[in-house]
Amino acid sequence: INAEYMGGRWQSIGNLMESGWKANVLPLLNRLAQQTAGSHVEEKKYTVAWHFRGAERQLGTNHLRDIRDELMYLTANHQLQVMEGSEVLEISNASVDKGKAASTWLQQQDWGMVMAIGDDHTDEDLFAVLPDSSYTLKVGMATTKARFRVRSIAEARRLVADLTALAKE
Repeated sequence: INAEYMGGRWQSIGNLMESGWKANVLPLLNRLAQQTAGSHVEEKKYTVAWHFRGAERQLGTNHLRDIRDELMYLTANHQLQVMEGSEVLEISNASVDKGKAASTWLQQQDWGMVMAIGDDHTDEDLFAVLPDSSYTLKVGMATTKARFRVRSIAEARRLVADLTALAKE
């Protein structure tokens, strides 16, 4: 796994991991996406996600419940985690998360300010590892490890715009 840091250079933050498990998981998720209008599958190098934000909410929730056990069975013999987020289901390597990536990145230098903004369950690992001096911001009203929260993505964008304007003064 690689993370970009200042200067556009890439640094390895994890060993290359086996991704053969995707051959078993992708057909299930692709079938689910075909059955759920407004949903889609996103495949990254080491993760796969089924997004149903654009689907009718109850249909997405019902389909999620229907496949949960099957996914647990398909991923049981691999070092994987099945995570439910905000209208997304993600399957990823259990040894990699945003918190571990951020910890590695933070060790590169002394950052003047650290801010993390997230709206999903997968952001909680990040919020948990950041120093107390960091500004962590949860978008939405779900339980969180973040220090602060806003109600919506639009509100978070306004906050970032306001902070950017202040920094330019």
